Amino acid sequence: MSFDLQPVLKGKILELRPLRPGDFHDLYAVASDPLIWEQHPIPDRYKEEVFRDNWEMKQLMLRHAFRFLNSVIFLVGPKNLRSQRALEKIGAVRVGSRLDKDDRLSLVYQITAPT
Repeated sequence: MSFDLQPVLKGKILELRPLRPGDFHDLYAVASDPLIWEQHPIPDRYKEEVFRDNWEMKQLMLRHAFRFLNSVIFLVGPKNLRSQRALEKIGAVRVGSRLDKDDRLSLVYQITAPT
């Protein structure tokens, strides 16, 4: 089975597909609003029932990866506590750290395929 680097992944409420050049305008229209970046749009995402509704994208991507791999590695900035906690909530474990070619530190998280 070959690994599809540009899959279309479908869930109950999401369909993920590779970006197309025509997507830029719509994405930029949303991303250019500075208020979006000030706070997360779902302030009660810390509640499990709310979090479960917002993690389907991660589930789809990991399910696809685990068809071909036994584990997935994530690199996260040491100050990015939100991403560190989100990874831990889905079962990732911090396994170390690394420096990139520009001497920037990243924490290394790993999540293993369910058995």
